[in-house]
Amino acid sequence: MESGSVGEYDKHVKPFEEALAFYAKTGDDLMKDISAYSTLGGYVFITPHSLMFGKAVRTDGGKPDEQWGAVAPDAWYVRFAVGKNAVSEFISRIPYPLPKVGWSRISKDRPVQWFDFNTVLRRK
Repeated sequence: MESGSVGEYDKHVKPFEEALAFYAKTGDDLMKDISAYSTLGGYVFITPHSLMFGKAVRTDGGKPDEQWGAVAPDAWYVRFAVGKNAVSEFISRIPYPLPKVGWSRISKDRPVQWFDFNTVLRRK
């Protein structure tokens, strides 16, 4: 899930407020996701300009949202990223590289797309 449009050009909109608005539109629960990603083995990063969370998963392990504590993960799944350069900021903060990185755009109702980690790293 990724958002970059709501408030992106308004320097007064904080990432957390933007995330709350995005989650309200989708009907999901932001605090539930933050709690899960911060306690079940994911990563949550909050800065003054971005909010993002994700986790290590297996691309062949089913839906990334349902994977916790994946054994021998092969990808980073970005569940949510909002703010200026949020995805590239998430990638720069992950604790170790994996072969793939992926995300989906829930607003476009598309499945997770997986990309070569090194290719994405070079583009950030």
